[in-house]
Amino acid sequence: MLSRLLDVEESQLRLRRDEVNQAKTRLAEMKKMFQAEKSRRHCFLFSCNVYVCLSLVVGRN
Repeated sequence: MLSRLLDVEESQLRLRRDEVNQAKTRLAEMKKMFQAEKSRRHCFLFSCNVYVCLSLVVGRN
């Protein structure tokens, strides 16, 4: 009886660990996507700034 309860508890613990590991994996993927999006936005803003600066410099000459 006690052995069976321990088996059930161990099984539930393994299930919870698997759920936690899946959540960690999803979180890591989301962080990676967030960083990639952040990098894309920085590149876009940099490109816009270069375009505006060049437009102003060329427009003055």
